[in-house]
Formats: sequence, C-alpha cells, structure tokens
Amino acid sequence: MAAIGSWGALLLTYWRTGQLALLVHPLYNGLIVAAGMLLLIASTFAGIKIVRGRSPKRTGDEEHLTVLPPTLTSGILLAAAILGLLIAPKPLASAKAMQQQTSASVTVTRSNPQSFRANRDPAERSLVEWVRLLNVYPEPTAYEGQAMEISGFVLPATPGDGLPPGYIWLARFTITCCAADAYPLVLPVQLPGNRPKSYEADTWLLTTGTAQTAKIGRDRRLAVKATQVRPIEAPANPYEY
Repeated sequence: MAAIGSWGALLLTYWRTGQLALLVHPLYNGLIVAAGMLLLIASTFAGIKIVRGRSPKRTGDEEHLTVLPPTLTSGILLAAAILGLLIAPKPLASAKAMQQQTSASVTVTRSNPQSFRANRDPAERSLVEWVRLLNVYPEPTAYEGQAMEISGFVLPATPGDGLPPGYIWLARFTITCCAADAYPLVLPVQLPGNRPKSYEADTWLLTTGTAQTAKIGRDRRLAVKATQVRPIEAPANPYEY
C-alpha cells in the first residue's frame, strides 16, 4: 500500500514541479498523471480496507509464485520512490553524449549540389532543426551565408573527430519517448576572434552568426561562423523533440 501510494506521489510530484520534462516526452504527461492518480486511489482504497479489517480472500486452489518475498518487493519499491522524491532528476549532459555516437549530426555531402530552399526563416531554426534539415539535404554549401542563432551545451572535442583549432561542438539532446532513448545532435561552431575563448563542457551558449562550410576531419560540414557567443543559463527543459 505504502509503495503504491509513494509511486503515485512521485509521479505527480515530478509533474507538478516540471521535472517530468527531464524524463519523458510531453506527449505522455497526461498518461503519467493519470497513472499517478490511479496509484494514489488504489493505495487509498487498500488503506481503507486495512483500517476496516478486511483482507482479500484466497481460495485453497490459488497459487502465487514470487521471486522475492512480497514484503521485500514492497520495501524495494518504497525505497526507490523515496529516493526519487529526495533526489531530483538531472538533465542529460556531455558525459552521456560522449557515450553515444553523434553520427546523426550528418557528415555526408553531395558532389553536385542542386538548389534547395526551406520555408522557415533560417535565423529561427534551432540546432535540432538545422540537423534535421541537413538530413534532408546535406550539402553544406546550399546554406552558406544564412543567418543562424542556435543554443546548446558545449560538447568536448575528441582527438579523432578532426575538429580544427578555434572550433567547438554545440549539442542538444532530442527525445522520442523518454530520456532512455535520448540522443545528441551536434553542430561545429567557429568561435569569433583570433584567440577564441575556451568554454568548459556542458556550458550553455547562445551562438549568433552565419552558416559556412568547414573541413572537419575528412568531411565538409555545415558550421556556424559565430559573430557572437554568449553563455546562458541552462533552459528548464533542455531537450528538443
């Protein structure tokens, strides 16, 4: 009873405090809130039965096999719910991104690019929208000179990624269902100035500039030629969908 009620309270607490956005896609918020309410209702009715001295009747033919004793199972569920209430969930960051391949950031180019136009104002595209656009048409020269204003967190460069000096990776996580299936999308950014400032991993930046073609390793990539880079606070919901 206590374990069921605690899990209901945990789900509703995450929804009420906005922390649910760090765990699941907003499309599933209604389902999770309904589940939390049902768990609280079930826990309440179970408590009422206990107070009134009622207990479910079992027939002699019933068999119930469990891997763990019921009290131990309830204790584990209760402990997990309490830990969830005490420890706030944290957004995914560069450590998670470094564990995953960032091949979704598109390195493919076309030898004979054709004209391509998108209806959306380039300056209004987010980092994720830029990457999705590149998935449709990956030739970077098609976008040269277009205005760009994107935000994301700094992803550390690795020796094998071919990132030139004066460049950084800017990343955002995108979610399909929940944080378990989140994956990072990245774009290279050329920092302004002869001696560009270095930024620590997971620093959130708002970058303004124009699109350019850059040689990253062996590939030609779309990059941001930044005219202004400004540190910002991490958004309340750091993911895109």
